[in-house]
Amino acid sequence: MVTDSDNRIRLAPVSEGVHRPLWSVMIPTFHCARFLHQMLESMLSQATSTGVQFDWRPPGRQWSGARTYAQCEPSVKTQLTSEVSSTSIQQGLANGSPDVDAVWRLILDRNFAFSDGAPVVLEAGNWCPFNTQSTWWWPIAYPLLYLPSYCSFRTCDIWKSFIAQRCLWELGYGITFHAPEVFQDRNQHDLDRDFAEEVPGYTRNKEIADVLWRLQLKSGETQIGDNLRRCYEALVAATIFPPAELELVELWLENFRLAGNKQGSVRQEHV
Repeated sequence: MVTDSDNRIRLAPVSEGVHRPLWSVMIPTFHCARFLHQMLESMLSQATSTGVQFDWRPPGRQWSGARTYAQCEPSVKTQLTSEVSSTSIQQGLANGSPDVDAVWRLILDRNFAFSDGAPVVLEAGNWCPFNTQSTWWWPIAYPLLYLPSYCSFRTCDIWKSFIAQRCLWELGYGITFHAPEVFQDRNQHDLDRDFAEEVPGYTRNKEIADVLWRLQLKSGETQIGDNLRRCYEALVAATIFPPAELELVELWLENFRLAGNKQGSVRQEHV
């Protein structure tokens, strides 16, 4: 097997005298759908024990193998499905000049590249902000795409991410952060203005997390809209948002209902 520099894989011909599999399935696992686990189980249950060539190489990872199903260890199947079985929002890192805060820009401003590595899944109780750059949303999380309006531009997607995390915990999901897949050439910013707009986040992020952590929400997919509303009600009561924010939340949820909650493909945010 030869790997091209553009991250595409080219399979070399089977050498003469080497056993050729009876059939072969190549499974893309890059942002795969939520039903990958069931699909793999269905496919492998129909496979013969010696007639399958199993090739798996998620982007950015060096492990790749060709082996029969009988040789596949349980850990391999776990790796194949772990990213989509425990998360419905994935944040990809960005190389070059990613959207870090103004404090970092004012002190250490430089371009940099992240190293490749396995995805990190943050389970319930572990807070970490994410933004709208290279972020993938599965249909179950679509109601949580609501972006608050009555806060600064530099905090809106961060506070949105805290609310989304809290609601996902009631579904048994966490947030996944994975290796870079994009490069950002940052436009010109007024760093003093960015800093001023970020101050509410510096001073109130922990308070927001505390309010959301204490909040009693209901479990289950059918509760996700009501849970979103409860989060904003609690944050309005804590004076994080003004009451006018709730009016927009209600309009969002109503339009979501009118749209019939049509669940399409995975959505990517790239702002």
